[in-house]
Parts: sequence; structure tokens; C-alpha cells
Amino acid sequence: MSRLLPPPHSTLVANTSLAGVGAFFVAAVAMHAVRPDLQWMLAPLSFYLVGEHAGWLKAAYVALAIALMLVGVQFRHALRPGARSDLAPWLFGTASLAVVVTAFADTQLPGGPKTTEAFVHMVAAPIAFLTVSFAMLLQSWHMRMDPAWRHRFAVAFALALACFASLWVH
Repeated sequence: MSRLLPPPHSTLVANTSLAGVGAFFVAAVAMHAVRPDLQWMLAPLSFYLVGEHAGWLKAAYVALAIALMLVGVQFRHALRPGARSDLAPWLFGTASLAVVVTAFADTQLPGGPKTTEAFVHMVAAPIAFLTVSFAMLLQSWHMRMDPAWRHRFAVAFALALACFASLWVH
């Protein structure tokens, strides 16, 4: 019977994860409005991590990192043992760490000096993108093996595949 009912904390964890992603989205969009010095169509989000209001975006990156970690841990507990991926939570955790490193290692601005910190940022950002997109693919693929989650497999896998493909095209 306990398998049919979610643990009491699962809704809190899910809502916290959703809030983290939402905070990141709102902050990322808001940065375009509060930083008229950057052309939003040309400047990568990394440029907004340096300069005025950067602290807000860094905080949003941390919220996103927490959300990624919680998603990995929560799905580990939500799926039946035979349907769990051992790798997906580690990939979400790696993405979480890479997001924090990306936020706090300043990027190289155009014409700026090449620094070790900028190199770390340049390496951490794609690690975050690739590990989270692969984790989403892997996690959604495993949903098909759990009767409680099977009905969500098609949509979850299609979204994960679209994200993965979009990141590779980008």
C-alpha cells in the first residue's frame, strides 16, 4: 500500500524543484530588461552573470542547481527498484554542480582577458547542459518500466529528446 501513496514530503520536494526552475526562468527573462547594456538577442546568458544585477542571476542559478539535484533524488525514490536508473541521479547531481560552477566562474567578456576562471566557466556550462539533457533522457526512458509512471513516459521522453536535440543543434 505504501508504494501506491507518495511519501508526504514528495509534493514539497516537487514544488521546491518547480519553484527553482521557475525562479531561474523569471530571473533569466528579467535580466534582459534590467541590463540594457547587453543586446538580448546576441549576448549569452553568461554575460549577465558579470556586472550589475549579476547577484540575482547567480542566486537563480543556485535555485536551478537545487532543483536539478532534487529531481534526481526524488525520481530515484519515486520509481520501483527495477525501474530506477542508477546513473540518472548522478547525472542530475553533476549538472547541479556544473550549474553552480558556471554561475560563479566569471565568463570571458568580448575583448576581455583569457583567464583560468573563464576557461572553467567555458567547460562547466556545456557539462551542465549535456549531463542534464542526458539525465532527462535516461530518467524518462526508465519511466516506461514502472507501472505508476508508464503513462507519463511518452510525453516525458519526447520533451527530453527535444531538449537534448535542441542543445546539440545550439
